[in-house]
Amino acid sequence: MRGLAALLVVGFHAVAFYASQGPGWPPGWLATILSFGWIGVDFFFVLSGFLLSLPLIRNPRQSREPGFWRNYLAKRWLRIALPYYASILLALALAGNLGYLQTGWTDVLAHAFYVHNFTQASYFSIVGVYWTLAVEFQFYLLLPFFVIPFTTRHWKGAVVASFVMSMAWLGFIFAPGEVVRTTWLAGNLLGFIGHFALGIALARVYTERPRLSLPSGLVGATGAVGFVFIPLMISQGPHAWHWVPDLGTTMLVRNTVAVGCGLVLLAALQAGSVLQRTFSSRPAVALGEMSYSIYLVHIPILELLIHKAPHVMDAGFSAFVALYGALSLAASAVFYFLVERPGLAFKDWATSRSRRQPTAPAAPLMAAPERAPQPG
Repeated sequence: MRGLAALLVVGFHAVAFYASQGPGWPPGWLATILSFGWIGVDFFFVLSGFLLSLPLIRNPRQSREPGFWRNYLAKRWLRIALPYYASILLALALAGNLGYLQTGWTDVLAHAFYVHNFTQASYFSIVGVYWTLAVEFQFYLLLPFFVIPFTTRHWKGAVVASFVMSMAWLGFIFAPGEVVRTTWLAGNLLGFIGHFALGIALARVYTERPRLSLPSGLVGATGAVGFVFIPLMISQGPHAWHWVPDLGTTMLVRNTVAVGCGLVLLAALQAGSVLQRTFSSRPAVALGEMSYSIYLVHIPILELLIHKAPHVMDAGFSAFVALYGALSLAASAVFYFLVERPGLAFKDWATSRSRRQPTAPAAPLMAAPERAPQPG
């Protein structure tokens, strides 16, 4: 599922760049579908809440075991940091802007400590999509505390309270009829806390009833259509390649999309369902393994393609998407094998001696928690 989420984000940025820097808004159904690709970020956040909370839901006492905090923080930091730092250097090198390491050293430092989403100036600096990694890492720091109410009988109230908290925060940032005051205030952890909470709640449900029998097709279709596609079409229309900064869209649609993502995930967890078989297939698993690399390098590849060969957009949107998709997957595969996989091996080696808790696989359709970073 992470592979699908990554491809959605790639498609979204293909439409956005083509519309803003190319011939204009591309016609046809493909552009309309890909314009909703930003929901891949919402999928990532719900999935992270699910995957990373599973071990803590299954064994709440482990957070009180000796060495837990050292091991937990080391594993989480090592999992995302090494490829992330390498991708920053790659992005600057491809742009011919390595001098930014000196001139924009404050931004680089903010990225290094995952606090670049705390100011408007650094929020979209270097590579725009990296704001999601700051949100993800801040969730890592919060998770061992945030998961506690989900291990009690009040876990349903914790889900509701999280969505209320998110909407209250967004309501403070947005006002009816006004544009967003500051993007960095809306796109931070508080703005998406409901997404993570929903993922944790699904981990609770899956832990208690791993063989939960539901009509997976109906659940998945309800999530994808009723809680994602229809709200998007109503609120944003077919040309929805950007996040419209008004109160209704922000407070209602993104939180509604999170519910849809959760329902699709719940359907995919049903043993033997079509979705589970689909996401357990070899191509889907391979994409899932590379999803972090795809997320990290697709924007630098897109900018390189547009700036070095702008004529590719003259061939039409479908040809542009095909070429860009192929280049992104190829570059992501190289990055995965040369950077991310060695980084995983180093993480495993660095934490192997002090690892105290067993790693609980989430489900056959997804990677194990320690190999499931964000994109994001």
